[in-house]
Amino acid sequence: MAWETLLLEKKGNIGIITLNRPDKMNTMTPLFIKEYNEVLDKVSLDPEVRVVILQAKGKAFCAGGDFELLKALDTAPKARFTIREIGKAIAKMYHMPKPIIAAVQGAAAGGGANLALSCDFVIASEKARFGQAFVNIGLVPDTGGMWSLTRAVGVMRAKELAMTGRLIGAKEAESYGMVLKVVPVDELEQEVMAFAQQLAAQAPIAVGYIKQIANRISDITQETYADLEADLMGIALQTEDHKEGLAAFLEKRKPVFKGK
Repeated sequence: MAWETLLLEKKGNIGIITLNRPDKMNTMTPLFIKEYNEVLDKVSLDPEVRVVILQAKGKAFCAGGDFELLKALDTAPKARFTIREIGKAIAKMYHMPKPIIAAVQGAAAGGGANLALSCDFVIASEKARFGQAFVNIGLVPDTGGMWSLTRAVGVMRAKELAMTGRLIGAKEAESYGMVLKVVPVDELEQEVMAFAQQLAAQAPIAVGYIKQIANRISDITQETYADLEADLMGIALQTEDHKEGLAAFLEKRKPVFKGK
């Protein structure tokens, strides 16, 4: 299946989604929102894909909503429908058991910044920039904005970044916890792929459970966490991957996990 605004390819167990409107700074349109939801469904259901990379063509990662899109949202019902469609995509990223790595090579502004923050990991080039530009045009963050941002940097810093709308560099974003690692731009693809391959080599069931626990941790009590931990560990202990991991440890070799 081909899409107009996105590319999808597989390299081994890694699915690579590429934002493909470089001449428009990969801004979001209604078609992009529709296609991005479709692509997420495809990689989520593909049993061969263990890790997802989200990257972009061109100098910018994503400059947020296309101005034509913003002008078209001229009634509250239209706006609510479109923003909820974006929200569905963010929910799919959050609930997908496969880790998603954002490779941010350039500017990630508005919804583009929040698209990156909705990934499990963000690796950025030295040229990357992040900004919550919404307030500068009288809007509030969308694309999961305040939810993802607050979880990444804390309430006070999230309010500061969203209320000022200022653009920050990759190193500053890293210092706030928005970015896992900053690398030279010519090393970004290699670094992201190496990390993706490292994750893909791990036991997929265990990786998915770890993501599930981590994503829920700030919303549950310790008692609920203890129950969740016991439930997931009880299942993980019965998997073939666990038996393989234990055998590999005892035999002093690398395990070969099959996701079973």
